[in-house]
Amino acid sequence: MPVQVSPNLPANVVEIGNEITQAKINEINSGTLATQTWVSTSYAPKASPTFTGTVTIPAGASISGYVPEAPNDGQQYARQSQSWAVVSGGGGGGLSQNQTYAIALAAIINSMTWNGSNWSGSILAETPYFSANKASYFKFFANNLYEFTPTWSGTSFSLSGSDDTSTYTSLSTDSFTVKWNGDNGGVPIV
Repeated sequence: MPVQVSPNLPANVVEIGNEITQAKINEINSGTLATQTWVSTSYAPKASPTFTGTVTIPAGASISGYVPEAPNDGQQYARQSQSWAVVSGGGGGGLSQNQTYAIALAAIINSMTWNGSNWSGSILAETPYFSANKASYFKFFANNLYEFTPTWSGTSFSLSGSDDTSTYTSLSTDSFTVKWNGDNGGVPIV
């Protein structure tokens, strides 16, 4: 039941600095005052000290600042202990950026041929990123054991007869995958 304030001001009561005018009383009486029933059925309940109801955010309401955005730096984030934490690995079986790039590179290898003592071949095209980093990041991985750093001439490459540690001599029966910056893409080339 709404509460009404008497529109008649007592003439003999005046508090200096906090005067209530007739206009203020009329303003209070003309508005809708909340009843306990209206509040309890219109809003989610709060059981002290824990909020127990369902929150409904009105369309157009701003909730920014309540849960801050994750950093915008290209990494995946999840909430942990009331803050953002970088998502790493896990059971999802996802590929690293380097593995994904190695798979893409395996797809653009145009040819790879055994010439009797070593392997050579070519790729279909180069990107500026690949051109700038191929000498240090690109490796062939033989038989899932031995790394070979190719020698490049434009889009053509050759592998020396021995792996990077000179412990293995390449054979015509080798099976290769591509590694980029240490991560194996796992896609067979030859």
